Amino acid sequence: MRREYKKILAILFLIISLGIIAISGIHIYFFKALSSSYKTIIDLAAYALLGVVTIEFIVFLFKIYGRHAHVGNYIKSITTIFRVFSYLILIIILLNFLNVNVNGLLIGAGFLGIVLGLAAQTSLGNVFAGISLLSLKPFHIGDKITISTWTYPQIPPTYPHDTKYVSITGRVIEIGLIYTTIQGTNNEIFYMPNNSLNQALIINHNKSTKKEIRIVFEINVNKEFEVFKKSLDAAIKKDTYLSKMLLKYSINVAFINNTSYGIKFKAIIDRENEEIIKNKIMSYAIKIMK
Repeated sequence: MRREYKKILAILFLIISLGIIAISGIHIYFFKALSSSYKTIIDLAAYALLGVVTIEFIVFLFKIYGRHAHVGNYIKSITTIFRVFSYLILIIILLNFLNVNVNGLLIGAGFLGIVLGLAAQTSLGNVFAGISLLSLKPFHIGDKITISTWTYPQIPPTYPHDTKYVSITGRVIEIGLIYTTIQGTNNEIFYMPNNSLNQALIINHNKSTKKEIRIVFEINVNKEFEVFKKSLDAAIKKDTYLSKMLLKYSINVAFINNTSYGIKFKAIIDRENEEIIKNKIMSYAIKIMK
């Protein structure tokens, strides 16, 4: 991939170099006999052609990157913006080459840019945030992620649950110019502004292969803890799947009251096996508590 980019950049450098050499050669060898007006027109056409070729070649590089990074739709928006600004700059350069006073045009363009920037501050923030996400790559299209922004605080743990985060969990469908599209666990479609996403806590489940699980059982005080613990431990070791998946786990008392006490089962597992392991542990615990 990097070699391909190096080859393309080398070709771009070669094209620009040949263009400069060609323009210089035209000046020296072919246009001595031409009048200055014809020379100006031909020079203008040559510079315009070189500028167009350079801009379109850079757009081509963007598109190649978009295909490799699977962000074609996002790159399409970026190339559109790049084309607009690049051709505006090229036009200003060509007008200056014709000795046209472009100071007024530049002042007007600067003033218009300030007005548009203030009016579209939020949208521009989303665009730059999208570029940041694309560069830093905290996730890719197809990744399962959980998003919790600073505006939504965590919920303190309450029995029998652990700490909860007000969050959105889903799979990334598209990284757009303004929004990132996420498909939720219940097939809902969320459009998350890139600016909010750039400031959010992001958990990438595809990169987090391990997870700590905690299961709390409430047991009658008449049931001895050591008996329950030995029975559950024996059931886990007897189960071929659990004995392989649960290399390290703990069974401890979580709380005690007048009529019952809680037992906390804790283990680090592969994230993809969470549901199977939880169901098996709870099934054995129910059988033991009977």
